[in-house]
Amino acid sequence: MRNPLMLSVSRLSTRLAIGLIVMLSVSALAIWYIEHSRLREAYVSERAAHLDSSIQTQRLRLNQQIDLLRRDALFLSNTPPISGIVRAAQHRGIDPRDGNTRAKWDARLQEIFSAFSQAHPGYYRMRYIGVDDGGREIVRVDSRGGKILSVLPDMGEVYGARDFFRQALKLPKGEVYLSGFDYQQGSAGDPERIQTLRAATPVYDSSGKAFGIVAISLDVRGLLESSREGLPADVQTYVANQSGQYLLHPDASRSFDSGMPGRDSIAADFPILAQMFQSGAEGALSAQAITMSRDDQLFAATRLHFDSANPDRFLVLMYRIPDVPAGWQLFTLPIVHLAPWLVGILLIGVVAMRSLRRSFAPLEQLALAAEKIAAGEHDVALPQRGVAEIGRLTQAVGVMFRTLSQREQDMLRVNLELEDRINQRTHDLTFSNELLQAAIDEGNKRSQEGQAQLRRNQALMATSMDGIHVMDMQGDIVEANDAFCRMLGYSPEEVAGLNVADWDARWSAEELHERFRSLIGRSELFETVHRRKDGALIDVEISTSGVEIDGQSFLYASSRDVTERKKAEAAMKQHEKVIETAIDGFWVTDMAGNLLEANQAYADISGYTIGELVGMHVSQLEANERPEDVKAHVEKIIAQGHDRFETRHRRKDGRIVDIEVSVKYQEESGRLFVFCRDISRRKQDEQALQVAAVAFETQDAILITDADANIIRVNRSFERITGYSAAEVIGHNPSMMSSGRHDKQFYGEMWQRLKEEGAWAGEIWDRRKNGQVYPRWVTVTAVRNDRNEVTHYVGVFADITERKRAEEEIRNLAFYDVLTSLPNRRLLLERLRAALTASARRRNYGALMFLDMDKFKALNDTLGHDYGDLMLVEVANRIKSCVREMDTVARLGGDEFVVLIEDAGGDEQDAGHKVATVAEKIREALARPYLLKEHEYLSSPSIGVTLYHGNGESVEDLLRQADLAMYQVKKAGRNAICFFEPAMQADAGSRDSMMESLDHALERGELHLHYQPQVEGDRRTIGAEALLRWERPQSGLAMPDDFIPVAEKSALILDIDRWVLNEACARLVRWAGDERTAGLTLAVNISSRFFAQPGFVGEMTALLGTHRIRPELLIVELTERMVLEDLPAAVGKMQGLKALGITLAMDDFGSGYSSLSYLKQMPLDQVKIHKSFVQGIGLNDSDTQLVQSIIDLGCRFGLVVLAEGVETEAQFAFLDRHDCMSYQGFLFGKAVAIEEFEAGLSARR
Repeated sequence: MRNPLMLSVSRLSTRLAIGLIVMLSVSALAIWYIEHSRLREAYVSERAAHLDSSIQTQRLRLNQQIDLLRRDALFLSNTPPISGIVRAAQHRGIDPRDGNTRAKWDARLQEIFSAFSQAHPGYYRMRYIGVDDGGREIVRVDSRGGKILSVLPDMGEVYGARDFFRQALKLPKGEVYLSGFDYQQGSAGDPERIQTLRAATPVYDSSGKAFGIVAISLDVRGLLESSREGLPADVQTYVANQSGQYLLHPDASRSFDSGMPGRDSIAADFPILAQMFQSGAEGALSAQAITMSRDDQLFAATRLHFDSANPDRFLVLMYRIPDVPAGWQLFTLPIVHLAPWLVGILLIGVVAMRSLRRSFAPLEQLALAAEKIAAGEHDVALPQRGVAEIGRLTQAVGVMFRTLSQREQDMLRVNLELEDRINQRTHDLTFSNELLQAAIDEGNKRSQEGQAQLRRNQALMATSMDGIHVMDMQGDIVEANDAFCRMLGYSPEEVAGLNVADWDARWSAEELHERFRSLIGRSELFETVHRRKDGALIDVEISTSGVEIDGQSFLYASSRDVTERKKAEAAMKQHEKVIETAIDGFWVTDMAGNLLEANQAYADISGYTIGELVGMHVSQLEANERPEDVKAHVEKIIAQGHDRFETRHRRKDGRIVDIEVSVKYQEESGRLFVFCRDISRRKQDEQALQVAAVAFETQDAILITDADANIIRVNRSFERITGYSAAEVIGHNPSMMSSGRHDKQFYGEMWQRLKEEGAWAGEIWDRRKNGQVYPRWVTVTAVRNDRNEVTHYVGVFADITERKRAEEEIRNLAFYDVLTSLPNRRLLLERLRAALTASARRRNYGALMFLDMDKFKALNDTLGHDYGDLMLVEVANRIKSCVREMDTVARLGGDEFVVLIEDAGGDEQDAGHKVATVAEKIREALARPYLLKEHEYLSSPSIGVTLYHGNGESVEDLLRQADLAMYQVKKAGRNAICFFEPAMQADAGSRDSMMESLDHALERGELHLHYQPQVEGDRRTIGAEALLRWERPQSGLAMPDDFIPVAEKSALILDIDRWVLNEACARLVRWAGDERTAGLTLAVNISSRFFAQPGFVGEMTALLGTHRIRPELLIVELTERMVLEDLPAAVGKMQGLKALGITLAMDDFGSGYSSLSYLKQMPLDQVKIHKSFVQGIGLNDSDTQLVQSIIDLGCRFGLVVLAEGVETEAQFAFLDRHDCMSYQGFLFGKAVAIEEFEAGLSARR
């Protein structure tokens, strides 16, 4: 029965806890109501802020998309084909800069439009429209569903009357006209109506006249739909034009996309937006909560001006949340906020109740303890703790109780200890007496038995054939018989000193000792391995027992050598295992062909049980041979001892299976042992492969590997694409074609995908047999058998080089030079325009440097273009090391580089000094030797510099000024720096004037040929070289070095080449009629551009047919540079000239080294030693030795050697002494007009 005091205490603690819970609950409800109101206001404010942020972000995004459209239109209008079309139109259809026709530039522009459309799928149409063509499309490319459609020029539409065409032509260069958001009707074959925004920009020619426009049509459906991206599901998006008509609406039937724009007005649906369509209204409406139709709604709107030139053209973008309370209710439910408070109050009440009960608990414990003490219990735990007075009371009662209990327990313990000691002493004395008597009796008995046992053991050990030995617990031999000694190969004396570890080869000493301890008192039979004295290992069967004698433990062991038995058992087990587990069928027959034994594998193949097979004759299974044939076949096998063949067996169910048989006859037993394999599946596979062979030879390459990825078969397309034959790759891993571009992780992921999914497809760069790295699209499939094991891999791939090349076209039109990674011309022009604008804003100076490398052409001609490329890369690196990060180093092409220096200072003199310092630093860096592989090459730069200040001069003018300054350096001797001066512009004007005059020189008969004699060693004239002269009416006679470089920059050089050849042939015709000149040769030089013409040999054939001269008298002189630019093509053309009978000469031979190695390939008749080497005879040892080497080389190859520039008798004597054959130079005559040449001919002869 519980203590009444405790019950009252519990009720008191419960009442106190309940009161506390009630008070906290009232406080929680008040706090929750306040928090609920605050959260609702915060939710509305947060959604409004999010709408404002989203609409501003989308406004920026739409502006960026429209700005990108503008920039792309400007970019396309500045591409090289546009400039080429303008130049070609101004020069009778031929671009004088590149020699391209206008049709070629049109085709090039169409390629760029196609590549640009692929990179920008949102552009529905791109076109170039000519002004002089009445506004007709010249080039147009459409993008439809991912396909690029090019429209032929004769199918182009006329836009002369269209508004966007007229508006674009009113704009200055560099500005873009944007149409409104409207529909664009498709062509007759494609009536689809596309919602577009057009961007059009004008193109002007060099005179400032409008030449055409470039227009891009953007499909705005994606642009408008992007305004919905990233918004919560309850936010609705509206877009309207400046008239309020919907372009985008949540209801698709009311939006622009429905094909019926303008059916509704956003201002009518939402009057709050009406103010945004008024002139001069603010451009944005911040998010605000509005009650419409008894619902709270949130609105945010902004006005987007997409045409800065016309502020009345804009879009209105609005975001709307139609039901704010719904969102708030989803966002907060009362129970979500109230639950934590209720749980907290409950926890506080529980804690309070437990605390009160804990405070009053010691009273109850004290009452219970008093009841137990009264009942006679002594081991009673009293409460140790309590609060205030309760605690002091429990402590005092506890001290009193423990003192009384301790005294009573001490007295009981002393009495019990005395009784235990007396009883134990009496028991010990009695037990000792009994043990002593038993020991005496046992000792007498054991002595008698031990004597008899000893005699029996000695007889057993002496006569036993098994090895018997006795060991102590350390494994040392105590005793061993002769059989044990013989088994191990030791003498009895040697065995006496052995330990078990000396002969046991299976266990370590620690393991042996552990086994010894486990054997005491029991016996065990086991097998182990012993090591004989000679080191040989033998298998041993041991029977051992552990005994204890006189307090010592011993092991008695009997050992038997079972080595031969183990070998026989192992052989038998292995044989049985092989037969039973073999996949192939196995059976044994007698000499008559009766089956004596068969395994389960053959039973499975034949459909019979093993019991049915035993006793059957082979002929009952054979399906191909008759019984007499089977008998003859068995006799043949017995005669030759073995056989291997394919046949067919008939199963029990009558089905025929293909079998491969391998049989061996054993003469000793008179048995035939037969292994057979079911090859039905293989036969079927072979037939299937024959069918698949036709499909195997597709246009795509196919390779098949085994499960270890070793190639086992490829098709002809594989050989064609890779260059490897099947014999070269079969047995190898496909990694032999790896290009090294992919790391281990790439291949690891590919193989992981193959293992998990059984297939992989992707792009891989591999290497052909010729070393070329190329891309291919590969599909690899894993072939699995019925056990889901991979047996083969099949790879199908296609060479995607052309596709990658098309993609590379876009990158080639980008902003960086492929060889040097420097900015190209386009990026340079953009940065220069930006620099001019920045200069005008900051009012500081900048500079433009134009430089090229001296003798770079000679490097390409002598060592080859690969050395030239190495040098260009090194030049680029050196220039970059001399300028700041903010400066631009660009490569325009060839060996031409441009350096743009910005922010050089506000004072012109100071800026010029700084730029000159940088230019000199660049000159010194570029003048240092170049180590190109094994060659050291010397070169230097010619640098032209011009300063700019603001944008007072155009980009083209600055480039022209820097180029003119560089040209002055070239004229002055190179390897220097020159700043532009206005006087240089006049020189440039004279060159332009020369080009214009040269254009009419042929028509006016101002070009003439002069003739310089060529003589033999006796100074007899054998021919002449025709040298071109220009008789200018204003300035007199001009030498070729003055005007030929100008002519080579245009197609005019081709007309000059043809005129020279016609004049030379006509001269040979006239000479043929005069006995003084009938056998003279005439040498002419031709330009590299004329030699490179595809129809060059045909023109020479027609020339000879027209004039009917002796072709061997016409000597065509070529330069090393002309030939080495494309050696195979050049040799082909030279062979064509040789077939016509024309004499071929290599002009300026010796100016390079590469020609020596190619000399054998060229069908030459003559080499001409460069005059610079001839003039160095006697003055420069290297020149002297080089001249002698050229003469010797020419003689070895059977070539006529002619020395140019012979001016002194000493030079002539040296050349004559070293067997030079022909000569030309001032010593024998200058180049003169034909009359003077022919007049002096008799005197020279």
